[in-house]
Amino acid sequence: MTILPASARRHLPALFQRLPMISHMSMIPFIFLGPRFLPWLFVAVLFFVHAMLLTVNFRTIWGAFLAWRGVLSHSAVDWRAEYAHKRRLLSAQDASTAYLFDEVEHLIFCPNYAEDISVLRETLYLLSTQPLALTSYHPVLAMEAREVGAEAKAQQLMAEFRSSFKDIGFALHPGGIDGEAAGKSSNLAWAVRQAWNELKDDGDEERIKKTVITIIDSDTALAGDYFSSISCKFALRPPNERTRCTFVPPICFDRNAHDVPVSVRVTDIMWALAGLSSIYTGSGAKIPTSAYSLSLSLAASVGFHDAGPQAIGEDMHMYIKCLFSTGGNLISETIYSPASQLDVVAGERGGLRGFWNDHVARYKQAIRHMWGSLDTGYGLTRLFNADYTAHPEPELSMTHRQPTPTVFTAQPEPVIGLKTIREEMPVKKSRRNFAEEDFTMPSPSDSSASSSAESVISADDEETSNSSLSETEEFVHEKQPMVRPVQQHTEVLVRRTTPFISLVFRLYEAHLLMGHMLLLVALRILAQTTGKAMPAQPMIPPLPTMSMLSSSGELVDWAYLVTDRMRNVSLVLTIVMFICYDRYHQATVKHRWSIPGGRLGVQSADRSLRPFPIACFDYLALPAGIVYGIVPLLQAQFMQLFTDRIVYTVSFKPKGRDVRRPVDLEKAIAV
Repeated sequence: MTILPASARRHLPALFQRLPMISHMSMIPFIFLGPRFLPWLFVAVLFFVHAMLLTVNFRTIWGAFLAWRGVLSHSAVDWRAEYAHKRRLLSAQDASTAYLFDEVEHLIFCPNYAEDISVLRETLYLLSTQPLALTSYHPVLAMEAREVGAEAKAQQLMAEFRSSFKDIGFALHPGGIDGEAAGKSSNLAWAVRQAWNELKDDGDEERIKKTVITIIDSDTALAGDYFSSISCKFALRPPNERTRCTFVPPICFDRNAHDVPVSVRVTDIMWALAGLSSIYTGSGAKIPTSAYSLSLSLAASVGFHDAGPQAIGEDMHMYIKCLFSTGGNLISETIYSPASQLDVVAGERGGLRGFWNDHVARYKQAIRHMWGSLDTGYGLTRLFNADYTAHPEPELSMTHRQPTPTVFTAQPEPVIGLKTIREEMPVKKSRRNFAEEDFTMPSPSDSSASSSAESVISADDEETSNSSLSETEEFVHEKQPMVRPVQQHTEVLVRRTTPFISLVFRLYEAHLLMGHMLLLVALRILAQTTGKAMPAQPMIPPLPTMSMLSSSGELVDWAYLVTDRMRNVSLVLTIVMFICYDRYHQATVKHRWSIPGGRLGVQSADRSLRPFPIACFDYLALPAGIVYGIVPLLQAQFMQLFTDRIVYTVSFKPKGRDVRRPVDLEKAIAV
């Protein structure tokens, strides 16, 4: 429990909201007065900031290297066969609680506002080409009611893609709800709640447990191995762990990077690298960037996504919320199937005006990203309040519910013998979902069960590995009991401290480190130019002597000399970091798609191949990338001294390719 009185706790959110800018403002007098009056503290701060920068560089190199190797190895795995192999290794008790591979359902939420329909159409088309689309995928178009024609757009896309997925639906987020802020977070919060409400109204508790929700942007392209690996990992986890599961992919700007100014391109590369620096295997805090997945049960247990102004950085905010709500016991797995992203562009392009507009568009996006500094205040508030418990929402009032269910729109398919109506329709044939009765242990006198199992296998599509099917069927017949035991007890988890320590350092790196470094370096240069000339410095700093340690002036000069060399090392590490990123980029956009099997689906026709070594010249624009990182950060934090609300502007993305789908006349929704 916190030792702070209630009166102090009430003021914590307002204080921590302003803390980032207060720390930057206080750094200015500290840099001028610290060397004289507090030399030891100044030296400690100087070394801490530079040590943190080096730590981030080393960690980013490691994260980019693992992503490069991980993408290649991950895409080569047949996750259905991997499921069969790993399930065979489970104990009888663990196998009895495991789900079947095809039982895991993927609710894929795509929040959007004023997005060109071609962008959404391409995103849905790429998803529809993947092996699990018909058996497991359920895209949800999260629309805004304030967008004119939003529902008609959703209905049109649903009509085009009705036969391509297990189900497809939409949610229509109304504006003007008290306490909400316009943006992706409030849109997503509404859509996920509507999906939960519809499942609860149907009383389908078991389906809720088997559902994983994935959040993507309107332009995000996730490959098939992302979802198939989640199906494998989620299905095999013990029941108590599934309610604490999140999955995080790296991101890669690999579609239109060749079509934006080099400074915008390098800025987005640095943004992707920032994500890679924290999601590597073994990281204490795996903060997602843009795209991520979590179990629907976890989302419900923590009170779903927040919709207020403090949650504008919805990806980091939801991670922090889940981490605290599970007492540090959040299970976060890295899925090395990158989320392909588009670089932001201006609405008006071409010529010098278009060149300038592209930079302005990226700066506005950076302001919105850096507004996520509010998450530092949110995390510290929960930390100081010792708030490590979940806060599930009570039943929502009718004013917070859609009057008509629109998320789950598929009608139950009547069974005719062992065939369904879907199988008789002229659409792409799909694997039939395994049902519990398919794996019931047959008695010696019961031949119908055996013939049923044979019919199920014969109905499978040719794209599925025959060995995987036979292994799965053989194993489940061997060890699957007729009735799965249900665990009634609730596990009591011990609060873990390490994830919160990692989180505090990650928040410092994201929202304070670069600002502190800029001030230290800029004011150090200013002091050199206005003060006495500095003598020539040795390449290798000498070891400190007793006389040096006893003299504040000599101590500070020595600390400056050492940290100058540390920044030189950091520059070399940055070059290595970019080289690793280029290898990762090549693996994402090229090499993983050359692996046979078709398990990834279809690749986007837009590709940005960063050829080596020509691509390395991009990194001469590194200073521009740093400016895009620091200046918007300081501007956002300065504005947060006065308000926690931002005028949310939507980033413009280039139009997707027109991949119109024929309307399924049998299942089309009237527009």
